[in-house]
Amino acid sequence: MIDAATAVVGALRLQPQFEIVPFSALIPSLRAGKVDMIAAALLRTREREQVAAFSEPVLSYPAGLVVRSEDTNTYPNLAALRRRRVGVQVGTRFVDQLQAAGVRQIATYDSLADILRELTFGRIEAGYGDEPILRYQLRVGPKRNARLVPEFRPPTVEHLCFVLRLGDPILPTLNAEIVRTRSVLARDIASRWEPSR
Repeated sequence: MIDAATAVVGALRLQPQFEIVPFSALIPSLRAGKVDMIAAALLRTREREQVAAFSEPVLSYPAGLVVRSEDTNTYPNLAALRRRRVGVQVGTRFVDQLQAAGVRQIATYDSLADILRELTFGRIEAGYGDEPILRYQLRVGPKRNARLVPEFRPPTVEHLCFVLRLGDPILPTLNAEIVRTRSVLARDIASRWEPSR
């Protein structure tokens, strides 16, 4: 999202300045004027649309499921996790999806890296979150006793947007630039997430 924000905002002849903000503080920081735009995996929900404006999608991707490497069970969907302890990032849409599928043993964490660590230590049996980020962290992060579940199909495809304050006058211009550059951005970003062959 940093690459996408740099490209889109740069095309508008604006100079981005990035701040690291905890996930749970993204919308409060936006609403308080500490940041002007969120460029993170903050997915659109009806509740969030009441307090923030979402741009056109920058790219779309599925959620991913990770389990320990030696776990050879089949997990085609979230319902297959009903008897498992599943880690998910706090404040995300993925918590709601797990609950809707009947998963009752849900542990929340601040980051996907935390979920992968807890999975490796055996404190949870599965992790659920942004598939491209999980894939990337498994590829370049510390060696983990974890694997992505290839047969898993999430309930929805997620659309990643920039998030601004309600009524921000730059939104129409930003949307036009996103539409203009979306396919190039998606190809470039996806190529960075692909596992080494």
